[in-house]
Amino acid sequence: MEHTYNCLISELSRLKQSSKEAVENTEEFNNFKKYMHVERPFEKELRATLEEVQEKELPHLVLVCGSVGDGKSHLISYLKDTFPSLFSRINIHNDATESFSPNETSIDTLRKQLRDYTDNALQLRNYGHNNHLVIAINLGTLSNFLNSKYQDEFTILREFVNEHKIIDEEQSIYEINKELPFRFINLSDYHLYELTDEGVTSRLQESLLENICDPNCNNPFYSSYLNHCKNNCEVSDICPVKINYELICKDQVRKQVIGQLAELNIKYKSIISTRTFLDFVYNILVDDELDILGSSEKIIDKIKKMTNSQYLSALLPNLFYDYSENTESFSEIKRFEPGTNRTDNLDQLIITFFNTDNLESIFKEYLSEELLKNLNILPMINSENINVDKKQLFISLIRINKFIPLDESNIISVTDTEYEQYVQYLFAWNINDIKKIRHLYQDVIKSIYLWNGFAEKGSINLFIGRNQVKYRVSESLSLVPYVSSKDMKKEKKLERFLTHMILEFGIEDKHIIHRLNLDYHLFSLIKKIKGGYSPNSQDKNNFISFVDFVNRVIKEGSQDKSIHIRNKLGNTVKKYNLSVDQFGYYEFKEHS
Repeated sequence: MEHTYNCLISELSRLKQSSKEAVENTEEFNNFKKYMHVERPFEKELRATLEEVQEKELPHLVLVCGSVGDGKSHLISYLKDTFPSLFSRINIHNDATESFSPNETSIDTLRKQLRDYTDNALQLRNYGHNNHLVIAINLGTLSNFLNSKYQDEFTILREFVNEHKIIDEEQSIYEINKELPFRFINLSDYHLYELTDEGVTSRLQESLLENICDPNCNNPFYSSYLNHCKNNCEVSDICPVKINYELICKDQVRKQVIGQLAELNIKYKSIISTRTFLDFVYNILVDDELDILGSSEKIIDKIKKMTNSQYLSALLPNLFYDYSENTESFSEIKRFEPGTNRTDNLDQLIITFFNTDNLESIFKEYLSEELLKNLNILPMINSENINVDKKQLFISLIRINKFIPLDESNIISVTDTEYEQYVQYLFAWNINDIKKIRHLYQDVIKSIYLWNGFAEKGSINLFIGRNQVKYRVSESLSLVPYVSSKDMKKEKKLERFLTHMILEFGIEDKHIIHRLNLDYHLFSLIKKIKGGYSPNSQDKNNFISFVDFVNRVIKEGSQDKSIHIRNKLGNTVKKYNLSVDQFGYYEFKEHS
């Protein structure tokens, strides 16, 4: 629903995914899109690629790849509007998911667009024209096309895509044979944030939010805020949208939004594009019940009739965590809910909060008086008839405190040190700083040895059908890290990186290398095992790839030559060794 009335909501609605502003058209790049545009690293790379291609006599194909909503079409539109000369000999196929005819599929249309890049056409190189082609294409569409019924016509292109890992989960390889007529830029190699040795930052998200909040009359959002909220609205003091806009304009609130969304991506692999990020911003500023109203009069009337409970629900900190119920991409935000990890201090606060009549003193202990005044909370809790659920008030308190605490000593929610350590390891691995991931390798090796239960040093238990209480069977195994000899990168901030680590291990005296994909959840489990936790059957169902990895490693141990048997009889433990010599004779003996 497009809003056109005089209200800040009308201007903010341009951020919505359903807004016409979210639809990209390479033939048009309007003033609003120019205002919101933020330069990203791949913009310079694509521009350089187009400049290079322009010098080529024969047609070249430029693939602009990525995921839905990550800015492929926006990027092409912007460059075409800003540097039109780059496109003098370039045709554009903007949406590779569309077909030109109801009688053909998008794959059929894509085949027609790529007719100059079939194996036969590349061998002949006789086109009758010298126009290049730029295609904005989703990675899934590219994969489907290269594996479609037309795949035999495009084996050279498919080989190029595979060699450069364009559709792999790893980082793409940008070293290109200049003799080939193919170039690409993969937006999926980039994230909405950057990785540093101190955590995550996001120039893109910071810049987008600054564009929304910049106190400048050239900013359409701020201009609407001044004209419609500050000066000409009768519910200005009690409007949650106006209050939320003022909150998002605070640096510490923006920092929290960016940090928690980065954590969402790293921990739960949530794919958040530029488009979905802006849509999310709209939804944490404008409550659903206000969004659906079609006129300023209806909005004003609705705000006047809001109950305390409805008003609290419409504030940004509550909208932020409650949004998890509305969309799959942000469903895991509920896991960051302040108070999820219980502490003694939090338990004491709960007891005090629900057994006192002086709520004001508690709110002032954790939130500034100025903030409480701006949020209109004090009148709500000081009235004789509070008329709002105390649980909702408590949840609002700890959520608001998460975004804007009174000071650093009055933060209710605890810091996730495990996540912070993972991010530090992740940065070190991505820049190949092997010294900083030494302890990570040690922890992983320890968890591998303990995966099937405790065993003697240098041994690992074998799984023999079901968990054993009386017997344990193990083998000797010497697992060592296999460390890459690649040079360490000098970057202090990474714009292209993997959110998981690929660790390699070897077995002493053997030349086989085993690779392990380590994401945050496996890292978390490994930290628990290091602390004494024994993985159960549910863990082994949840971490199938790690189970497979451990089983591959176990096969490299001594089990073909000897195994150790531990037999527990009451308080007595007897140990045996079963071995086979070079002649195939078995020996079973007890040892101390």
